Amino acid sequence: MQKAYLVVGKLGRQLIDAEEVNHSDFSKIFQCPECNATLHWRSSFIRDGHSVRASFIHPKGSIDDCSLRVDFGINSDSNNTSSEIYSKGQKRGKLEISFLNLLHYYQSRNIPSYEVEITKITSIEIQDKLPAIQIFLKEESLRRQININSKIKMLHSDPFLLIQAAAKVLELQQACIYIENKIFEFEKWLNNHPQSMSYVVLKEQENTKNISIKELIENSSVEDLIKYHCRRLIGIIRYIQTSSDEMRRDFLAEIIWGDPLLPIPMKNLWDNMEIKILENWLGVQIKDNSQEIKEKRLPHAVKISKFDANMLKQLCTDFGFMSDSFAEINTDSKSPNIRFIKFILSKTWQSIRFCDWSTLPDFYI
Repeated sequence: MQKAYLVVGKLGRQLIDAEEVNHSDFSKIFQCPECNATLHWRSSFIRDGHSVRASFIHPKGSIDDCSLRVDFGINSDSNNTSSEIYSKGQKRGKLEISFLNLLHYYQSRNIPSYEVEITKITSIEIQDKLPAIQIFLKEESLRRQININSKIKMLHSDPFLLIQAAAKVLELQQACIYIENKIFEFEKWLNNHPQSMSYVVLKEQENTKNISIKELIENSSVEDLIKYHCRRLIGIIRYIQTSSDEMRRDFLAEIIWGDPLLPIPMKNLWDNMEIKILENWLGVQIKDNSQEIKEKRLPHAVKISKFDANMLKQLCTDFGFMSDSFAEINTDSKSPNIRFIKFILSKTWQSIRFCDWSTLPDFYI
């Protein structure tokens, strides 16, 4: 683990990073933020030609004693796969829940105008309530949108089959390589557009007394920030590829059925009673722009509906067929299977590239 409390005499404790500890401090007392166990500090070292970061280590005991307990080598910069990491005792479920919750939070911020009318409210009495109301609407709207879009014949004749085929696409090593190449291109782009790093430095802002993004970037090593973010993205795509089938299906359901280009009319998303409660709470009438939403939704819904079930079944059962198809991914081929593979890779890339994954544990990298 990377962070622990340093016990500072009678003054209390302060949270520090393992890489901030000096060799001369090794005898000081460090405690786990969760279980309060006394930790051992391990300095960085080189193993098998790879750098292993400094870290805090729990005393011997059961992995169930503390959810933050990990084994030696978890923070290595080597290309350990997720399955190798799990074999060392890390709890798979904890990371999967954290990952999906973070993705859901990020996706919900991109949900389109269910609360457009609310955001136009200028009443001083409402302004204090507005942030909480928006978060509630976005979170609940995303959950219901996924539930509606994943119903049979709503967007596809067999939505479960579509998700299965999409999961098979992500299992291919070619898919990981394809997105890693996207990440390398993205890093170059970010270095030329440093202002775009604002989505990653929000926590840094909080820690620097809310100075402006511009000031923060000017006073920081943006290149290091970009490099670190892109390193996390490589870890994320490798993690998705090697995660459990259930996690991969949940991830795909989130990014496909929760796609912000597939909005749901208010009358389908909220029943009349719920709309009435919101209207009474806010003191305004919530309008339902159904026709506008329908026109926006239609082309994207049609695109998904045209993925033939027989083709998806073949992708699920014949890895050779999928691998052969993948060989044409960078061509202008209009074959249905190539379009499907490109669709899944595009959705995956779009969903991870701007998300701030820094709140996740480091061991997936």
